[in-house]
Amino acid sequence: MSKQRALFLLIAATFTAGSAQAALIYSQGFESGSLAGSGFTLVPSAANNLWHVTSNFPKSGSKALGFVQNETAGGSPNGDYDVSPSSAVGRVVGPSISLSGYQAAGLTLSFEAYLNNDVIDWGDDQYDRLTMWISTDGGSTWGTNPVASSYSLDTASVFIPANTPGYNLVTVDLSAWVGQSITLGFDFNDYDPAYNDYDGARVDNILIQGTASGGGGGGGGPTVPEPATLALLGLGLLGLGAMRRKR
Repeated sequence: MSKQRALFLLIAATFTAGSAQAALIYSQGFESGSLAGSGFTLVPSAANNLWHVTSNFPKSGSKALGFVQNETAGGSPNGDYDVSPSSAVGRVVGPSISLSGYQAAGLTLSFEAYLNNDVIDWGDDQYDRLTMWISTDGGSTWGTNPVASSYSLDTASVFIPANTPGYNLVTVDLSAWVGQSITLGFDFNDYDPAYNDYDGARVDNILIQGTASGGGGGGGGPTVPEPATLALLGLGLLGLGAMRRKR
């Protein structure tokens, strides 16, 4: 076997092994413009459950998921969640997402979150909470370790920052749910009907990524070559070019 042929086979094997693993399992940016078009539903569907797809203050694109009312389209956050004398409370539930065919290591959920609430003035994070829950039975029951905007929730596994100038990237380790189908639920609860003239909550750019097990595609989205794999491929191609010039 020629040196050139051997080098080519080494490059091909390296690229195939490195690129067939990392995959995008699920993504949602709410650009469809509606909850139904994004695969989400209100639970319950009630006047004080303000979750909807909004054109106000998306992280990227032109839409985001928002718990807000009276907002205007554009890149500056505004609106409120004042539905007094009722409390502003509700959940929005996404589709079932299969995590079968992936390794536990590197199985990750991420999303961008924005929260502007009365904690900024009153300093009590007992109120106006944004939480994200995970269900493994289609939303009939929910886990005990939420991703929460309140430090006072002792069982919160990941904290969602509030009252920062913009969005915050929230990352959740999904290794505990490997091999299962999960459903995401985003909650907002003001816990009282007072002081609700703030911008509320936004969620955008939901991503689930993982590494396929057994070298297969895992049933998810497109495979993504690792940076190191791409670097090796580039070096190999340079080597091939050099060998050709010597001939």
